[in-house]
Amino acid sequence: MLPIIAAATGILSILTSGGKDKQQLRIAYLFLSSENRINDSDFALFEEMGKSIEGFPKMKGDIIGECEKILAPPDSGRSRYEIVSEIFSSYKTSSGLDVNRNCDILWTLLCLQYQSKEKSEKKQNLVDIWLEANRIDKAIALEMCDTYETQNAIIEYQKWLEASKGMSYQEVNSVMQELDKDLKNLQQSLSDLIALG
Repeated sequence: MLPIIAAATGILSILTSGGKDKQQLRIAYLFLSSENRINDSDFALFEEMGKSIEGFPKMKGDIIGECEKILAPPDSGRSRYEIVSEIFSSYKTSSGLDVNRNCDILWTLLCLQYQSKEKSEKKQNLVDIWLEANRIDKAIALEMCDTYETQNAIIEYQKWLEASKGMSYQEVNSVMQELDKDLKNLQQSLSDLIALG
């Protein structure tokens, strides 16, 4: 077995162990720190993601340690980006994840890309690599991008409404209820999109 392939296989076994939440957190950490050591704002995104996962405080240190070990192999001469690209390229074949799970991870990657203060072409390339390696139709990614942007616009509008002084409480409440319905519909559409893969 070639050294790079053997290394990738070993890395994939680390990444795919420990359940889907740990897998998703590892992938998120690798994505956010694929160019440099993770910065404070991206680390805050990683921690925010972890808040929704039971036992995150206990597993956080292990996940970070495992990922940093993957990103800094001795004598590899490869950049962090090259390592993550290689992992993302080979993930589908070795991970045993189904299409729905890979689409769910795609949604996570897209959300992190949008929210990251360090938007870059390399992060976009990693999303494209994930799409190609997992044979996910680009139309699904575009739909996910549109969904994210629409959700974000609705949330920003809700914030603006809460702070506005020109409408009565009843008017604001009525509009907020409609916007909440729109957000729920978007979430359902996203769930359906992921289920269809």
